[in-house]
Amino acid sequence: MAKLAEQAERYDEMVESMKKVAKLDVELSVDERNLLSVGYKNVIGARRASWRIMSSIEQKEESKGNESNVALIKGYRQKVEDELSKICHDILSVIDKHLVPSSRSGEATVFYYKMKGDYYRYLAEFKTDQERKEASEQSLKGYEAASATASTDLPSTHPIRLGLALNFSVFYYEIMNSPERACHLAKQAFDEAIAELDTLSEESYKDSTLIMQLLRDNLTLWTSDLPEDGGEENAAKAEEPKEEKPEKRTSYFKTESFGIFTTVKKESSLWTCRFFWQVLNTLGLNEILNHRGCPEFYTRAAAADAEGHPIEISNGFAESKSFAERFPALVTGFFFFTWYFLNVIFNILNKKVYNYFPYPYFVSVVHLLVGVVYCMVSWAVGLPKRAPIDKELLGVLTPVAFCHALGHVMSNVSFAAVAVSFTHTIKALEPFFNAAASQFVLGHQIPLSLWLSLAPVVIGVSMASMTELSFNWTGFVSAMISNIAFTYRSIYSKKAMTGMDSTNVYAYISIIALLFCLPPAIFIEGPQLMQHGFRDAIAKVGLHKFLSDLFWIGMFYHLYNQVATNTLERVAPLTHAVGNVLKRVFVIGFSIVVFGNKISTQTGIGTGIAIAGVAMYSLIKANIEEQKQATHNGQMILTQDIGRTFLLKTENHVQGITQPALKIKERLSRSLNLGSCTISFLEVENDSLAYIFVHYYNISRIIIQVCDATYRT
Repeated sequence: MAKLAEQAERYDEMVESMKKVAKLDVELSVDERNLLSVGYKNVIGARRASWRIMSSIEQKEESKGNESNVALIKGYRQKVEDELSKICHDILSVIDKHLVPSSRSGEATVFYYKMKGDYYRYLAEFKTDQERKEASEQSLKGYEAASATASTDLPSTHPIRLGLALNFSVFYYEIMNSPERACHLAKQAFDEAIAELDTLSEESYKDSTLIMQLLRDNLTLWTSDLPEDGGEENAAKAEEPKEEKPEKRTSYFKTESFGIFTTVKKESSLWTCRFFWQVLNTLGLNEILNHRGCPEFYTRAAAADAEGHPIEISNGFAESKSFAERFPALVTGFFFFTWYFLNVIFNILNKKVYNYFPYPYFVSVVHLLVGVVYCMVSWAVGLPKRAPIDKELLGVLTPVAFCHALGHVMSNVSFAAVAVSFTHTIKALEPFFNAAASQFVLGHQIPLSLWLSLAPVVIGVSMASMTELSFNWTGFVSAMISNIAFTYRSIYSKKAMTGMDSTNVYAYISIIALLFCLPPAIFIEGPQLMQHGFRDAIAKVGLHKFLSDLFWIGMFYHLYNQVATNTLERVAPLTHAVGNVLKRVFVIGFSIVVFGNKISTQTGIGTGIAIAGVAMYSLIKANIEEQKQATHNGQMILTQDIGRTFLLKTENHVQGITQPALKIKERLSRSLNLGSCTISFLEVENDSLAYIFVHYYNISRIIIQVCDATYRT
C-alpha cells in the first residue's frame, strides 16, 4: 500500500501505512526504511516550503507597515507551524518507541538517529526562545549519536555516513550559526572519504561520490560566508542557537556561452525543476544546443542553502578577462621565479648571519616572529581576511605547528653548523622518511617503483656525507631530525581538516610554532646571548646592520614559504614535483657560488645522484597521484570525456515535479531537441534527492550539469 500511495503521490496515506509497519517492532528492511523516510520527507517538505514563503511575505508586509496583513499572515503561519510540529513529533515518537529499539544493525541505527537529528532540526527552524534551544539540543544529540555509531560501524565512504555528515554540517551552519564547525565537519568527511574512494564497490560508488560533491559545494559556499572576526566571540555565539528569524541568504552561479552570461540569484528554496524550463527558454538554450560545433557548455549551481523564494535572472555581456586569466602561464612562471628568488636570498642571508651570530634557536624565533607580525598587519588591513578559529581547530593545528617548529629549529641548527649545500643534500632524504612513515605508520602501501626511486637518494646522500669537507655530526643529526619532524608534520596535516584557506592556516601555524620555539631559545641560548652574544654581533657588524639582517631573514623566510604555498596551489602535482626539485638545485648551486664552499668530486657526484633520485621519486609519485585524482574526479562529477550526459538534480516527490520516467523523457526531448535519449534515476540516501541522467546522442562536445540549490535536504 505504501508503494502504491507513493506512486499516486498520496504521501499522508503512505506515512500511515509505514507507521503501521514500524509499530510491529521488527527491524525494517532497507526498502521499508526508504519508504518511511520518503513518505515523511514529502509530508513535511510541503509544509516547510509553505512556512518559508509565508515568513518571507510576512517580512515584506512588516517592512511596509501593514499591521492588519501581518496579523492575518501570523495566524496562518501558526497553523502551518502546528502541522509541522505534529508531523515532527509523530515521526520522532515512532523512532524512539519502535525503530531504534528494534534496530539490530549499525547501518539502521545510524539511519534512525540521523532522521531524529533531521526532524528536530526542522523543529528548530521555526521554534523560538526556549523551544528552539531544546529542539537544537535534541537535534545535536541525535546527530552525535548517529556519528558515534557511524564512526565505528560504517566506512567513511558509506552513503549513509556521508549523508549524515552532510546534514550534520548543515545543522551547524543553519541552526547553530557556526560556519567554521560546519566547514570542519564537511571537509573532514569529504577528505576521509576521498582517501578511501578506491575501496568503494561499483554499486555504491555513484551514491557516495554524488554526496561528496554536495559536501564540496557546501564548503565552497560556506568558506566564502565565514565572518571576518571570529575568535572567542564567534565561538561563544556558536554555542547558542540563533533566536532571530532565519535570515535570507543569497548565492549566485553564472552560465557562460558565446560571451554571454546569465547570473541566477537564489534567495531561498525553489526547486530547480519548477523553473528549469523557463530558465532554458530565457537563456535561449535550444538554439545554443542546436548550434553546430557548439563549444563546451557548463552550468552549475553550488548554492547549498537556498530555499523558498523566486529566482531573479539578469542578462548581460561577459566581463572582460583579467591579465591573469588571459596569460596564466606567465603568472605561474612569475610565481615560480618569485619563490626561487626569495628562497635563494633567504638561504644566503641566513648563512651570512650565522657566520657572525651562531645562535640558531634565537634566529628560528626571529624567523617566525617577523612572519607573525606580518600576518597580524595583513589581517588588520584585511589582506587576507582573518578566518575564525576555535578550541577544536586549535587542537587540530597544534600537532602540525609543533612538528613545524621542531623541523624549523633543527634545520637552522644544521644551517649554522655546516654548509648550506650539505644541509639541503641531507634534506633530500625527506621523501624517504615520508615513504617510510606512510608505509609503516599510516599503513599505506607504497609501490615498489617509489621505493626503487629512493635508492639513489640514499646512495647519493651517503656519498656526499662521507667526503663533505664541512661535515660534523651536529649538522648531520639535526638535518635528519628535521626530516623526521617534517614527515610527521605531513601526517598530522592530513588530519588537520580546517576548511581554511592556506594563507590563514599558515598564519595560525606560525603563531603556534613561535610559542613552541620560545622556551628552547630562552633556556638554551638565553644566558649566552645576554652575556656576550648580542654584544659580539653588534661589535662585528654594528647595531643597525644586525637588526636589519634579523628583520630581512625573517621577512624572506615568511615570504618564500607563503609564495611557495600560493605557487603550489596553482599547479598540478607533477609541476609541483619538478619545481620543488629545481628549487633545491638552485639553492645548492647559488650557495656554493656565493660562499665559495669547496666540495670534493665525490660530494658533488653524491649531491647530483641524490637530487636526481628526488626528481625521479617526485615524478613517479606525482604521476600516481594525478592518476588517482583523475579517476576520482572522472567518476565524482560528469567530465568532458562523457561528452553526452546531462545531469539534473531535483527534489523528488514534490508537487509538480515527480513524473513517470516516460513523461520526463518526452519533456526533455521536446524542450532540448535531444532526439533519442535514455533516462535513469538514482536515489541518494532517502533524502529524496533524485538524480536524472539523460544520455543524448545528437550533440557533440557538450556537458551540462544543473544542480538544485537545496543540498541540505
